[in-house]
Amino acid sequence: NLTLLRASADHVAVRTLPSRDSSEMMQRNGMQFGVHVPYARTTITVANADTADILQTILPQDFWGDRNIGYWVWETECLPLHFQTATRYFDEIWTPSAYSASAIRAITQKPVRVVPHTVSFAEIAAAVSDRGLWGLPTDKTLFGFFFDPKSVLERKNVNGLIDAFLSAVRPDDNAMLVLKSNERAFYSLDYEMIKARARSHPERILFM
Repeated sequence: NLTLLRASADHVAVRTLPSRDSSEMMQRNGMQFGVHVPYARTTITVANADTADILQTILPQDFWGDRNIGYWVWETECLPLHFQTATRYFDEIWTPSAYSASAIRAITQKPVRVVPHTVSFAEIAAAVSDRGLWGLPTDKTLFGFFFDPKSVLERKNVNGLIDAFLSAVRPDDNAMLVLKSNERAFYSLDYEMIKARARSHPERILFM
């Protein structure tokens, strides 16, 4: 999507938002995460409805442009009504699927447009796999699962996945399940129990 934006706009500036941890929050000012924020005619904020109020506390006022777009993704049939107020910060909402658009349209009269994720098939075709770079076994069939433990861990159902995988593989199957967490869930007992369970099956499960 950034490639398309850069091809269609005179200037595109990218800013990475911090996590919700209070230690990473910054005071509002003219500097955005150490980088000056120039005035933008259009802003596209890739952050879900449940973070909109948090963004107001960390983004400087001059971050917002004449036209402000929120890029949201939602996986249930209806966006909870208490997120309806999040739309007040945006002129329209973009989302990558018709399914997600239907959920968002149920709680707002503002325009909701489907803007799918883009994939560069040329880059995929040119990619060379290197399992050794990531410490992955080169002699096994690998099944991968990637998750964010801070995004309601129960909803990811990692334990259900482990149950399904262990019951599906046969003793002679040369296969492993690779679990990749994008960051640690500090002080989460459930997260630590999943790690411990994975490590109790080192021949079948790799936790990264």
